[in-house]
Amino acid sequence: MTVTALTKILLQQHTEGFNNPPDHELIKAFHQHVIEKSTESAVYDFWNSFITMVGMLLGIVRATRTADFNLHLASFGAMLPRLFAYDRVN
Repeated sequence: MTVTALTKILLQQHTEGFNNPPDHELIKAFHQHVIEKSTESAVYDFWNSFITMVGMLLGIVRATRTADFNLHLASFGAMLPRLFAYDRVN
């Protein structure tokens, strides 16, 4: 499977609220693939980090549109360590 297909599966599970039990072996294999590629290529690591941040930002947008304050706190809490790591004010 390609990374795009695995990302689509993970996104589908996220949007369905994890009603279906996730395939833990597939998720482990995907995360292992991301770790390997990130250590091999700085460009891959950059784009993976960018895509992750965009996903977190989309969580905040979704929380705002649905007025889900708990999702907003969870999304912002997930993004906060990266904001400090990148040492950016805005």
